[in-house]
Amino acid sequence: MSSIAKGNEQGGFRGICANDLKGYHRMMVRIRCAEEKIADLVRDEKIDENGDLVYDENGEVVRLKKEVICPVHLYSGEEAVAVGISAHLTDDDFIFGAHRSHGHYLAKGGDLQEMMSEVFGRVTGCAHGRGGSMHLVAPHIGFPGATPIVASSIPHAVGAGMRSVIRGEARVAVSYFGDGATEEGRFHESLNLAATMKLPVIFVCENNLYSSHVRIDNRRPADTIYQHAIPFDMPGVRVDGNNFFEVYDAGRAAVERARSGAGPTLIEARTYRIHGHVGANLDLEKGLRNRMEFDMWMDRDPIPKLERLLISEGILGKEEAQEVHDFETSEVNRCVEQARTDPWPKVADMMAYTTSEVSQPIPDAKKLPRLDNHGNELDHDILNIGDAIREATEQLMDSDDSYVIIGQGVNSPWYVGNTAKGLFRKFGPKRVIDTPISEDAVSGAAIGMGMVGMRPMVIHPRVDFALLGTEQFLGQAANWHYMTGGRVTVPIVARLIVNRGGEQAAQHSQSLQAMFAHVPGLKVVMPSNAYDAKGLLVAALLSDDPVIYIDDRWAYDNTSEVPRELYTVELGKGVVRRWGTDLTVVASSYLNPMAIKAAEELAAEGVEVEVIDPRTLKPLDTEMILKSVAKTGKLLVADGGWDAYGFTAEVAAVVAASEVVTKLRAPVSRVGLPACPAPMSAPLEKNYFIDVERLKAKIMALHLAGVEKSPYDSRQESRRKAGTE
Repeated sequence: MSSIAKGNEQGGFRGICANDLKGYHRMMVRIRCAEEKIADLVRDEKIDENGDLVYDENGEVVRLKKEVICPVHLYSGEEAVAVGISAHLTDDDFIFGAHRSHGHYLAKGGDLQEMMSEVFGRVTGCAHGRGGSMHLVAPHIGFPGATPIVASSIPHAVGAGMRSVIRGEARVAVSYFGDGATEEGRFHESLNLAATMKLPVIFVCENNLYSSHVRIDNRRPADTIYQHAIPFDMPGVRVDGNNFFEVYDAGRAAVERARSGAGPTLIEARTYRIHGHVGANLDLEKGLRNRMEFDMWMDRDPIPKLERLLISEGILGKEEAQEVHDFETSEVNRCVEQARTDPWPKVADMMAYTTSEVSQPIPDAKKLPRLDNHGNELDHDILNIGDAIREATEQLMDSDDSYVIIGQGVNSPWYVGNTAKGLFRKFGPKRVIDTPISEDAVSGAAIGMGMVGMRPMVIHPRVDFALLGTEQFLGQAANWHYMTGGRVTVPIVARLIVNRGGEQAAQHSQSLQAMFAHVPGLKVVMPSNAYDAKGLLVAALLSDDPVIYIDDRWAYDNTSEVPRELYTVELGKGVVRRWGTDLTVVASSYLNPMAIKAAEELAAEGVEVEVIDPRTLKPLDTEMILKSVAKTGKLLVADGGWDAYGFTAEVAAVVAASEVVTKLRAPVSRVGLPACPAPMSAPLEKNYFIDVERLKAKIMALHLAGVEKSPYDSRQESRRKAGTE
């Protein structure tokens, strides 16, 4: 454990030298002192020495002024678990925490001052005041962070374990979580994935008997969490989490197993949190826990328990033990005093860390041979979208082992189109990872890989299926850089494939790009042709920010000339595909070629349409759109999703909120899907989706609508005339 000096002298107890035991004891005391101080800072109801509420003469609870406002989930009573496990870890190993992770952070070597400053929301905190108690971070010692979304960080540890296997490292990943997390599907998905791949992951369940305020026997038919290991053929161990030596021994065995390549372990540590779910109170006063249970566990408090043993063995003196408590208390108080006076983040910097806006340089990558279906060398550079995506992926994977692909069907010759053809045979199962049907865990594992230095691309063969892993994208990937104050990047690409038509009905036909574009921290890409498909994918994979790359099967047949070397198409830059003067069409993805075809057909009727391809929906090239609309005075927005609250609405709002609105000669027109799920029946489906004829009709209707001059221009001209008369 990097924060504790380890000794080499003989003696000690149970094979642990005296100096090490003293260090472990000191760390447990440090965690307890920190937690109890934080309890004083967040307490808003006065309680007596028995944990009961104190009332005033009017029968009202005596209220206290909270000094720390952010929610805190205190670790008091569970110290033996974090210290016993971290005793076997180095700075090169990874741990991932949950909402109750102060102890994990400190036991791994986290800075006490930075933790206290973060709890106070100060810019000097470990996350620069962006995360607070629930989002501590220390990547330099192998703690990429913690998340309060229950069980969300479990697959992140799986991803970190994948890194170790891919690179042949002996690094271990530990996931800490509570008993409630074992009732989440992602817990079981993660165990299955880790066991299948024999990953060096240790799953540590701190079973403190309560999930929020509900006791375990009211939530589960059997209190046997460690037995969840059985279906996945991994060791499942139950230990007394208040007995440091039991945790230490289990942790040592699990770490040794992981480092040897034997695979994961599930450890259930039975323990008890002194405080309630959140805040400082004990939950006794609210009747959520009973006094008998509480007192029984207090008699088994892990710190006095360890102290008594060390004193009886002559390893620690009574006065020495008290000196440890006094010193750690003074250190905690000193850090709190410092945190109180540390500066706040500047309001002007509120947007900082939303994205990193950093991209890696284009690597040197060899040009690849291009062959037809018969193995003959192609004498041209025309590719379709699928081949362009595959080529970009292969060239980057050739250049650096950081690039991996993971997902269901990535080894299939048809499930993800031709976009991964031959990659499994070339790079093997460690870098082309075909997974179980576990969208949540797979998405989370990709995020975990990104946090620890890999650059994964997770592929979901349908965007509809990706919904099962959406929290990982919207709640985790999008927020991690911000809530860690920029200390951890998540350079992942999520390829979500849209496939529709053929009477596939509602759950195989959705275009959900607007949902992802709505969330800060994500970038959203939608190529319309092969050249952009390759350049945008390279740009996305080189970006240090999470990118949602949505490719549409209906655009796969669109071909274009594609350079054989690596290149990028800048994220956030649109392109004018066709110049015109009568109106502007902004059309995304597969609708852009349709819009160009419609515009060319209408040109024969004297209507000159300017067609813009946004290429990236977020960031959106608003400058290009506004410049075009200012010229033409009319705007049609076409997108494969629904109009309501969607991309078409966003583009319309951008124009409405700008000075360009005064140039409009007609209301903005939009063409998207009808406000209902996709139907199956052929006649309904035919009228549901957008085609060239529907686009032409919308364009012509807009061309004939409105006035030659904007009413705003007319009023301004009238005012000018009135002013000169």
